[in-house]
Amino acid sequence: MADTVDTLLLDLLQWMGRNPRRYAEVLDVWRTSCPRLPVWETAEDRGFITRRHAPGGGLVSVSDAGAEHLRHHRPAVTAVLSVPDEALIAHQDVRQEPVVRDFG
Repeated sequence: MADTVDTLLLDLLQWMGRNPRRYAEVLDVWRTSCPRLPVWETAEDRGFITRRHAPGGGLVSVSDAGAEHLRHHRPAVTAVLSVPDEALIAHQDVRQEPVVRDFG
């Protein structure tokens, strides 16, 4: 089961991307009631995400440790995440809907 959680953890970090997301959005998409798949809890325990207060609600982002973990295990994704924000925004609004990309 650990391999499943580790894979989902990488998916979470990849989905979150390089910009902060609203805490409520992240929990809505990634919360699970399955005690065997504690993805959110594992990300917090390992220090891969950070939370901070902001007007309109909390924000969640990938921490430096989370970015390093993602860079180590999915280097192709990291290259895409280093594209400037303006280039990403020109193609899509990443805050509207989760985007699933195939980098394989």
